[in-house]
Amino acid sequence: MTGIYILHRGVDGLADPTSPALLSNAAPGWALDIDRFGPGSSVSEPVATHHRPSCLIAGPCSSALDVAWHLSQRNTLLDWDSVLTLSQQAGRGQFGRDWHSPAGNLYAAWQLATPPARFEEMLPILLGSVISTTLVELGWHCRLKWPNDLIINDKKVGGILVENRSGVTLAGIGINLTSAPEADILREQHAAPAGCLGSLGDTHTPLALWLQLTSRGCRQLIELFEQKSEQRVLQQVTQSMAYLGEPVMVSDYRGGSFEAKIVGLSPTGGLKVQTEGGLKEIRSGSISLPMERFKHGETDL
Repeated sequence: MTGIYILHRGVDGLADPTSPALLSNAAPGWALDIDRFGPGSSVSEPVATHHRPSCLIAGPCSSALDVAWHLSQRNTLLDWDSVLTLSQQAGRGQFGRDWHSPAGNLYAAWQLATPPARFEEMLPILLGSVISTTLVELGWHCRLKWPNDLIINDKKVGGILVENRSGVTLAGIGINLTSAPEADILREQHAAPAGCLGSLGDTHTPLALWLQLTSRGCRQLIELFEQKSEQRVLQQVTQSMAYLGEPVMVSDYRGGSFEAKIVGLSPTGGLKVQTEGGLKEIRSGSISLPMERFKHGETDL
């Protein structure tokens, strides 16, 4: 069972002070979480423990990843511990993009155990597959859009960012529960329109959902790490991919954009696509659906 702690004094200019009352008043989902799980233990500085994973709850902050890195560097965040925050002023996504982060959604950072060397390059894809699979288990037809987007009905409901420093790996995970950014604040040429689970009738709250994701996700990741067959792991992860076998637009961030069909993953987590010129592996870039698919209303939730 995960230990739940509230960082009531905040964290060194990165996170504001918080309390059960502040969390409850900030968003209805947090009020339900406090009622269900209790106020937790208020701590000014978390004490790392090897006995069970800890979830440290922070108030408004720069980003959950910033807070997690600060704690990890002080050895007060261990493998499988996490930080869950109310809101972020400087949440970040892939390639340093801003992540819109109002109260009510899920914003977390999770310290991952080091995988076997053969899976190190695949870790972001493995995590994305595990998170999307867990959402499927909870009732949502979620797929992972390479490399790091969580997609339901062609809409992006969440994203994952994996960072590594000096052998420590943290994953930032954001999921839209009650709101999604409006189209006019998304970046130009965004790969998918934004959506949220609430519009699908979902009633999960931030802490309740996060405890499910970390509990099931930890178990699934460990099982993947213990697999001897890399090919079997690759096949398992490929099953969770969005748009497999479908035509997509591929952007490689060097000014190139072309249409291709997704055929699978490489052993390093790269995307394998079939183009007019043959089979290619994409190591860095993004994919999006052809505009015709959106124009015909196929992305309605």
